[in-house]
Amino acid sequence: MKDINKNIKLFLEFIPSDKVKYFYYASDLVVLPYREFMSQSALGADALAFEKPLIVTDVGGLPELVKDRNFVVEQNNPRELAEKILLALGDDELLKKLAEDSRDLAEEYSWDKVAEMTVGLYRKIV
Repeated sequence: MKDINKNIKLFLEFIPSDKVKYFYYASDLVVLPYREFMSQSALGADALAFEKPLIVTDVGGLPELVKDRNFVVEQNNPRELAEKILLALGDDELLKKLAEDSRDLAEEYSWDKVAEMTVGLYRKIV
């Protein structure tokens, strides 16, 4: 396996919203290792919009952002998280498949699709 440490950059400061897109463009993988999560993830939705592969923990609604359940890891399990990150980054075809999954989910969760489903529900009721 290739040494990925030289390709990892750590940014711990606040990233202004107008700069976030550059981080998505530069990334190969988005990892959301939450321990607790009680709402929706703007980061996850953005990752889908940028067609980025995702690895998430099994908390809150995060698993809904990943089609391949092999990349939904147990919370508080750093070993499993590390294994999945290395697996994804070590296989270009797998990364491509996970990116396609993200694109498909982005389309499924798009405003047009949500509007279409809402109108369909209203038609059933009326």
